[in-house]
Amino acid sequence: MVQNRPGIIACVATAAMLLHAPRQAFAQAAAFRGVWVSSRDSFRTAGEVNATIARVVQGNYNAILPHVWSLQDAPNGVYWHSNILPRSTWASEDFDPLAYLVEQAHAHGIEVHPWIAPYRSCREWPPVGNGILTLHPEWIMTSRAEMGNGPSKLDGNYYYLDPGSSDVQEYLISIVRELVTNYAIDGIHWDIIRYTEVDAGYPSNLAYAQSGLARFQRIENYPGVPPPQLEPRWDQFRRREISELVRRSYAEIAAVTSNPRQPLRHTAALAAWGLPREDFTESSAYKSVFQDWRGWMAQGWLDAACPMTYREEYIETEAQYYRDWIAMTLGWRYGRHAFFGQGMFINTMADSVTQLQYALDQGADGTVSFSHYSTVDSDQDGVSENDWTWYEYVSANCFTAPVPIPSMPWRDPTTATEATLWGRVIDADGNPVDNLLVGFPHGSTVRTDGNGYYVHTRIRAVPGGSTYTAVAQYPFIGSRSTTAIFEPGGVTRVDFWSGDGPLVRLSATPTTVVRHQPVSFMPTVTCYDSTSSVSHVWQFGAETTPASGAPAEISRRFKLAGDIHCSLSVTDTAAETAESNHVIVQVIASPVTIGDADNDGDVDLTDFSAFRQCFNGPNRAYASDGNCAAADADDDNDVDLTDFIAFQYCFNGPNRPPAHGTDCF
Repeated sequence: MVQNRPGIIACVATAAMLLHAPRQAFAQAAAFRGVWVSSRDSFRTAGEVNATIARVVQGNYNAILPHVWSLQDAPNGVYWHSNILPRSTWASEDFDPLAYLVEQAHAHGIEVHPWIAPYRSCREWPPVGNGILTLHPEWIMTSRAEMGNGPSKLDGNYYYLDPGSSDVQEYLISIVRELVTNYAIDGIHWDIIRYTEVDAGYPSNLAYAQSGLARFQRIENYPGVPPPQLEPRWDQFRRREISELVRRSYAEIAAVTSNPRQPLRHTAALAAWGLPREDFTESSAYKSVFQDWRGWMAQGWLDAACPMTYREEYIETEAQYYRDWIAMTLGWRYGRHAFFGQGMFINTMADSVTQLQYALDQGADGTVSFSHYSTVDSDQDGVSENDWTWYEYVSANCFTAPVPIPSMPWRDPTTATEATLWGRVIDADGNPVDNLLVGFPHGSTVRTDGNGYYVHTRIRAVPGGSTYTAVAQYPFIGSRSTTAIFEPGGVTRVDFWSGDGPLVRLSATPTTVVRHQPVSFMPTVTCYDSTSSVSHVWQFGAETTPASGAPAEISRRFKLAGDIHCSLSVTDTAAETAESNHVIVQVIASPVTIGDADNDGDVDLTDFSAFRQCFNGPNRAYASDGNCAAADADDDNDVDLTDFIAFQYCFNGPNRPPAHGTDCF
């Protein structure tokens, strides 16, 4: 039943006025006032985004958690321009919902924390529009009975990715990196970051060596296939699989320093079902869906816990469970935050206000309302309704004035007392080492995941930095150690390699570009046993560029469209040579015309003036700027008569398309 339709019309009609109205001065204590926003009628178009923000402003909320990723196939897809996942067909191709939402929300002092569901992939197999998953059916987990029979559904509805697969983790991390790198978001918010049933985690392909089960069998030396229940080691390993993604994401998100909103907040919607228990290992979250979120908080892998404390206030036992979960969770913050999920969809408006206020009165750091669209169950009949007057109601009865979002002192170098160490451990052949111990001499250790990554948190750090030595304990060959400085609130990366030569790591930003757009390549080289770099060789596709000394960050432009494989080899003073990981730069053909120095789509006298400044004759390098790159038609690093002939060929005068069409691209 939907009530108060006039309220909907009034809200939309006043959206523009609310969007441009200045927010009030802060009058209450800082608190996270979030709202979970599904895509339904919320951010598929610019008009929906504007209306959503108007409601959020009216309700004095300060954070939006938009459901930009629920499934990984079309037509569902994602609500941003992704190079990895298919886009949702519910949004037009030329509209980027997340980009517009971020822009408009930030203009009104509202944070945006994308709400993402990592393991749930699709309803039908193969997944429409997702070429990556289609090529990897072995990434799908099954029940024990369906093991080895190919992809099959779990919980009767969806195909789920195998949390224990190192390939799955790398795939998911790449999506998180894309979001954090390309959008000025304020955090990452996980949902369904757990198993959905006990009988799960088994491989769809028994020959797949990187499945969660295969890893478990290797690490635990387990001879057979464990049952879905009553095998403690298998249960604990399934918890470990989920935890490995959470902890690595914590470090990976912080490592994207180009995001202007850093430090980003890392949060998750957490299972809070059944009777809250003081012994968390007896909870449903821990036992039934293998989500050790109390452990995540203890390790500092989450900046805030968001337990889904959805309870009907009008049912006495449920109302008490709501309060008990709040009391229990507040004791499990471990110096971080707790934002309590409150279920508007199962309560009257008055009861929702009662629950929100109760959580804040008990000392919660914030709340998250579910959901933006389903705001009330006015008849208490279990049927949620859409009533936009909730936002007026909550601002009049609970969120009576805007408040700031609480800061994260553990992330602030002026107040933090701890640091984080992370990195990767590989063998002499460049392969990741799973389950290896990495730690400090005083005894604190962690184990690597299937991709060789480890994360150490809560490392004591003092202003000016603390110096510690990290140690990787390789089997058979002994330990490798590296000393590093740890800054308060900082994240330090230390990689280990069992080979004798240098360890070379290469990253690039961005990795998808149009022709002539610059790409920055950042090398990191670690030399062992007092050796140092004496020479290096860059490889950009078919082009090889040798140089002496240690490599430094460089910028390159590419003229030819396609996938360019880039790498770096380094030789040290012991004559040992090592090659970096390969970075693939996707170069997209674009309307950049030969000779079009000002990139305005034509080749005219303005471009000719720039061409003359770049002209240098054959076999003489020009300055590596964008104008001269456009002048170098044959891509031989000089601007000579051959290039002038191409310039003449494409010359067309102002405001006209290239003289010979695509031949000039």
